[in-house]
Amino acid sequence: MSELLGIFTFILILLIVVIFTFLSSLNFTHPTAVQIQLFGIHITIVGGFLLLNNGLITSYLILILGVCIGVYGSFKQNKSISQSDERN
Repeated sequence: MSELLGIFTFILILLIVVIFTFLSSLNFTHPTAVQIQLFGIHITIVGGFLLLNNGLITSYLILILGVCIGVYGSFKQNKSISQSDERN
């Protein structure tokens, strides 16, 4: 039963990440770098709690997904900041 719960949780988190990335790429939302990093931290914490609970491979995948999102947020530049730098 815990394997099924882990797989369902991973699919749900992956769906949320895909929707977040899709809306961000369409410029529907304009998240800052800090918001993206916090999103990655929250996903990493969820993966950590699942890892402590049952230790399935899906918990590791959720942890890696959260870390990748956090690292992506570290290297993302805001368009408004880069546009204001170009004007000066």
